[in-house]
Amino acid sequence: MFLRSDAEARSLLQQPPKRQKFNAKARDGFGSGKEARRWFELTCLEKAAQIADLRKHPVFLLFAGARFIGRYTADSCYRVNGELIVEDVKGGKATRTTAYMLRRRMVKELYGIQITEV
Repeated sequence: MFLRSDAEARSLLQQPPKRQKFNAKARDGFGSGKEARRWFELTCLEKAAQIADLRKHPVFLLFAGARFIGRYTADSCYRVNGELIVEDVKGGKATRTTAYMLRRRMVKELYGIQITEV
């Protein structure tokens, strides 16, 4: 995007920030307060050695045959007794969009991973 004038640049800088999806309140670099609280719980569990290999926002690439069709970014993943657990924090039924449901099904088919909703 090219700006036509300094006035146009100033007007863009003065615009309010974009709102979060589903009116969630972003907190501590997370999409919602609920997601931030869950991350804190998981970090405590990792320190207590109840879970291992905790990762924030892991990305799963989605393919149809050899063609790349998108990606799914989970909220967190970790291991319990060697088993990989992938979590997605949901704020209610409205956050379970059609696109999310499709990606969740593709992750299960391609990677054999069942996504846990919290």
